[in-house]
Amino acid sequence: RIILYMDEILEKGLCIMSRAFSSVHGKCTGEEMKQLLIEMLHKKESMKAHKEIFANVFFILLQTCHEAVLFEKEIIQIKELLVQYEVEEYVLHLLENEIIRIGIVMGDLQEEL
Repeated sequence: RIILYMDEILEKGLCIMSRAFSSVHGKCTGEEMKQLLIEMLHKKESMKAHKEIFANVFFILLQTCHEAVLFEKEIIQIKELLVQYEVEEYVLHLLENEIIRIGIVMGDLQEEL
């Protein structure tokens, strides 16, 4: 959660932090995850400026999910923003695999590939 409250000056340090926390052991409730994803959506300018870092954070959050019933819309919106901001193709592929793993079927997913 601390990651989502950093201002842009500190977000460069996020890259180092996200590498250090590449495996996730914690869990959060569906409501907590929904709130984290909503907070990410409110940081569109930061996401655009630091797209790879936010993609990594998003990937880490997705790894903690086992299902996405409560926050499917937010996951799809974040993924669409990352596509719009031209995150590298292999990163998008990793995100798409996690999205599929948690049960979100995106009609446009196959068209994008």
